Amino acid sequence: MAAVSLLASCDDGKIFDNNEIVQEEGISVKVTGEIDGLDKWATGYNIAVAGFGDNEYAVISKNISTLNDSSNKVEIVMSGVTSQVKTIELCAIDRLRKRVATFKSIPCDQSSDTLRFDVGEIDAGMHNAIQQRVFNVTCAQCHGGSNYAAAGLYLTEGKSYDALVSVPSKLHKGELLVNPGDASTSTLYNILSSDITSSWGYDHSVEVLSTTTLDLIKSWIDYGAQK
Repeated sequence: MAAVSLLASCDDGKIFDNNEIVQEEGISVKVTGEIDGLDKWATGYNIAVAGFGDNEYAVISKNISTLNDSSNKVEIVMSGVTSQVKTIELCAIDRLRKRVATFKSIPCDQSSDTLRFDVGEIDAGMHNAIQQRVFNVTCAQCHGGSNYAAAGLYLTEGKSYDALVSVPSKLHKGELLVNPGDASTSTLYNILSSDITSSWGYDHSVEVLSTTTLDLIKSWIDYGAQK
């Protein structure tokens, strides 16, 4: 929070300090980096720099909607970040400013007027958000993370997209693992959002319990399952 001293001017042109102090709420956060994948998100989501407190809803946010040039370099300043904010994140948020996926995060240091946040090179695409939030955290443990891929399906980074999108399902004949444009006929979404795999010996619906994350997967597929 910065203090500003107001100056008063008299008719004779002299300027005097009237000693009135006005407090400007919050600090500024300056975000720099190279961000790819902004154009690969479905309607209803935004890539933003956001400040979070004690829950998943942003206290403050600023959408990253335009890039400075074709190299994907970005420089954005978000002002008014108060002490309520504990972390600053480059993330995807929904219409309610709820956190959907975080790509990079730093603690909110209020010791200076401007906090610099260099995110480096970031793939902020929708598929990468799912890779980081879902596949890496849950699925890859059985699907390729330990030199073994259950059902021959690799969901590790660099392999998951080609293993899923437009690939025929081995267990659901006539269906694709991910059918671009239609989550309802995509095996991936169906096994995560229902108990249809309970007869396989393992119910995959226990892996993703967050409706926010399930909606993310559904939206990605319905929007065309872009890489």
